[in-house]
Amino acid sequence: MLYVVALFVRKLINLKLKTKIFFLFLIDFSFPILTITSAVLLNAIHFTLIANGENEWIPFLRKLCGNIQNWIIYLVHVIILLCGLISLTQFEKEYHFILLPTVFLPGLLYILLYKFTATSTIKPTIN
Repeated sequence: MLYVVALFVRKLINLKLKTKIFFLFLIDFSFPILTITSAVLLNAIHFTLIANGENEWIPFLRKLCGNIQNWIIYLVHVIILLCGLISLTQFEKEYHFILLPTVFLPGLLYILLYKFTATSTIKPTIN
């Protein structure tokens, strides 16, 4: 009887170890994708909240560049995107360094395509 219990406990320990390995692999595999996606989405949300219904580029750029807090938030988004890009490519080849300037593309595309967004429909809530 004790032998059967020992075998059952041993199988439970092995099962837990396998599930732990599975979840560690899943987190390790999805980390770059999650960081890149969250950095791009948070960057767009940040720019949308800065815009606050402006329809022209010049007032939007003044709001964006006029506050040091906006610069810091944008740099944090760029760093998060860079971490995701580095963990995805791991710089195994030399041509992966070409991807480094692409971390500025989401912000640049949002600024260039800002005129076509409907930021006036988004109302930020004030607590």
